[in-house]
Amino acid sequence: MNHLLVVSLKTLLRAVLLYYCLSNIQTTMNNITIQIQLVKVREKRFNLQTDNSILKILREQNLQVGMNVLTTPNLSDNQITLQITINYHYTENAVLITPLFYIMEIWFSVIDLDRFVEEKGETILIKHELLSMLLGISIGTIRGMIAHRCQDTIFEAYPLPIINITHLMAHLQKRKNIIEDMDIAPIFLSRIH
Repeated sequence: MNHLLVVSLKTLLRAVLLYYCLSNIQTTMNNITIQIQLVKVREKRFNLQTDNSILKILREQNLQVGMNVLTTPNLSDNQITLQITINYHYTENAVLITPLFYIMEIWFSVIDLDRFVEEKGETILIKHELLSMLLGISIGTIRGMIAHRCQDTIFEAYPLPIINITHLMAHLQKRKNIIEDMDIAPIFLSRIH
């Protein structure tokens, strides 16, 4: 009985720690203190094709992962929304096939958001210290949701790969803070056994 109680307390402490880490983050990056709170997560769209032809194609084709990110800061509320789109795709007879398509919106509250956001004409630039933190949290969240939604399907063996945030941020700098229609590294999904 005591052993079960210890395991339950350990599990409870881990859950409380995880909740705290995800709901209220204060971090210092490059001597900049950022206070972030996860406000809301919403699944916007999920499409999944799991017919028998997909299984055959998965064995013969390389499945690629694409990603789009749309950021929407709301300075008056100190909130920023990231809309992340993930798609698994391959090409067959010069036609792009997308068997998995997922869009998620994640709202964050950021104290003094205006310190991290700059308007340049019609473009809004978000400091990389903040954006890299938000992307890391968001990608981890969407990875978990995709894994959950793909349980008991052929895509259960193809989780969203680990994404190198440093590589992603370098890509952003090259493309002037735009992540659209980007194949992420590793470009190909690998099946887990």
